[in-house]
Amino acid sequence: MTSLLHRFDDHTPFMARLQHAELAYVCASQAAARMLAENYVGLPFAPLPA
Repeated sequence: MTSLLHRFDDHTPFMARLQHAELAYVCASQAAARMLAENYVGLPFAPLPA
């Protein structure tokens, strides 16, 4: 998440474009957004018994 959402002083123009492309991909792709969310908070837990 940090590498997608924060600007870094040492980034070259190429690195900044790459960061923007990665963020755009996560915003446009449901699969990429799900992967990011699962990696950020963990994979889904098994349902709790009722």
